[in-house]
Amino acid sequence: MLPDETPDGHGVADEWPPGEAPAQPWRRVVARLVDGLIIAAVAAAIAVVGAALSGGLLDQEPGAEPPVWIFYVSFLVGAIYEIAFIARSGQTPAKRLLQVRVVSMPSGGVPEVSAAVIRWFVVAGIVSLPSPPGVQLLLVIVVAGVCLVPMFTRADRRGLHDRFSATAAVAAPPVPPPSPWA
Repeated sequence: MLPDETPDGHGVADEWPPGEAPAQPWRRVVARLVDGLIIAAVAAAIAVVGAALSGGLLDQEPGAEPPVWIFYVSFLVGAIYEIAFIARSGQTPAKRLLQVRVVSMPSGGVPEVSAAVIRWFVVAGIVSLPSPPGVQLLLVIVVAGVCLVPMFTRADRRGLHDRFSATAAVAAPPVPPPSPWA
């Protein structure tokens, strides 16, 4: 039994942040996909510049494995992106666009850096670990199951990454821009 489950495994023992409602699962999934595209674009740009400076990718034969440093760049870009945005404001650019905010439970405040690290590692860190292709696919399926399925089946819409990090994704209505006259 996880810390926030009642004995039947379905209820929520944690107090929900006041005035907050769980974010819709489809918004969370789309935000994760958009964030993934942003991370991939940044990592690819760094890899292209790095390869151009080192002559690394241009000298490879077709079908050759990319240099291992490209994997580490992608890993670091993803970690820094997710952890920094969540620990700073509770929203990545995609979460902001899709009106989703990550909050600490039960306070409703911005998550601590440690919670952002745990949250990122459960979702992306485990999948990013170097492993053979068959194991990699198995990791993706397991992580998708423990993170995505509860978002659609539990009343609180919290996946394992939410529960381990004591966070929740809540609906975040758009905030009007500050008035230039204020």
